Amino acid sequence: MKLAIVIATLLSGAIVPARLHSQRASQTKEIPVRLIVEPSYPPVFSQEITLTFTDASGTTVADALVSETVRATNFRPIRGGMSGEIRLQKDQTFPVLLPVGRSEFRLIVRIRPQPSVTSATGERYVVKSVQANGVNLLEKLLTIPTTFTGEVVITVAKCLDSKQVECK
Repeated sequence: MKLAIVIATLLSGAIVPARLHSQRASQTKEIPVRLIVEPSYPPVFSQEITLTFTDASGTTVADALVSETVRATNFRPIRGGMSGEIRLQKDQTFPVLLPVGRSEFRLIVRIRPQPSVTSATGERYVVKSVQANGVNLLEKLLTIPTTFTGEVVITVAKCLDSKQVECK
């Protein structure tokens, strides 16, 4: 009898998380993002990009670290949203998961050198622009309608002069 209760408990424990996972997956929308590097994409992109999406109240609903060194794209639920590490693909694209039910987001983009890679290359980059469907996301909110078909495009530029304020 005790064995049957243990097995039932184990089975129900396996079913509930699977059900919660499928509910969370159905409550998110995958948004495609493209990275453009100026003047040209280097053989090794020595930077990490952090994307933070907040709702109208300023609450973080998605947070992602994007890098070539991430082994596999991985999202996990956080309070009210998603968090993850994203592998930057060879074609400079990657997906971001945003919660369904909210349609406007402020996008915060931060870029920083990866110490293990940057020390060898010495390259630094700055965020030049962030756009979606022609909207400047550095100034305006990202609006995701139910049938969003566009992509977010992040353009970064290589620091050519270390005296630039952005490059210090």
